[in-house]
Amino acid sequence: MRADRSHTVVVGVDGSRASLAALTAALADAAASHREVEVVTVWAAPALHARDDGLFLSRAARRRALRVQTMATALATRRAGVRVPVTGVLLQGDPAEILVQASAGAAELVLGAPRSGSCDLGRTASVTRRCLSEALCPVRVVPARAPAGSAEGFPAAAGTHRAHP
Repeated sequence: MRADRSHTVVVGVDGSRASLAALTAALADAAASHREVEVVTVWAAPALHARDDGLFLSRAARRRALRVQTMATALATRRAGVRVPVTGVLLQGDPAEILVQASAGAAELVLGAPRSGSCDLGRTASVTRRCLSEALCPVRVVPARAPAGSAEGFPAAAGTHRAHP
């Protein structure tokens, strides 16, 4: 990671349509503002019920997360129709905690909006809420149907930029 991240847009990608819309919008906006994009995908280790202490399942979960990140980045890049520097970050742990840490010094944190009616709503909404309250940079939440490059992804925490230590 570079010391100066003021030209970096961090995007949380979990493979959902909303995260794909967030990445597409972030790529289009980054191209217009000459910024870089950091795609952050978080994976969780499975419960340790296997004989190998979850090592095989953990590797499988990591590979799946990498596939999700790679496919989302390729699709969003194609949809946005732009070429910007993109860095992929794949980490294990709590998504909210990792995204908050990744936001330190960044120009913006972009997330997909939780979709109502989704079985994942509780977890996704709690990650979004925590990022909105704790992120160390402005946060933008993009609805799943936001067109590329549109300002429809609303700056949910505009003006709440907090200096990081």
